[in-house]
Amino acid sequence: DLKVRQIRDYQQQTITDRAGNTTPLAGPTGDLVILDFQADGNYVAIRPSGTEPKIKFYSFVWHPPQDGADLAAVKTMLENRLLALEHDLKQFAGT
Repeated sequence: DLKVRQIRDYQQQTITDRAGNTTPLAGPTGDLVILDFQADGNYVAIRPSGTEPKIKFYSFVWHPPQDGADLAAVKTMLENRLLALEHDLKQFAGT
């Protein structure tokens, strides 16, 4: 579920799917790219720093609420998902 489903590019105002097809992205423009993952509500926002020469990554994870869910288990699952995202992004960036 951590496979990229689509890329939202707010600079180019396009959405690109896994097959490389693009569609227009409505809304404001800016230096922002969002990687949407297969699991709904899970994504990474990427933008340049406004004050430093570096790129910032913001990871968001989500799991749908379920009646009777073990909250500690869900929290652990989401923390592990964040760690996996961090690992993959660092590996991609070569750090």
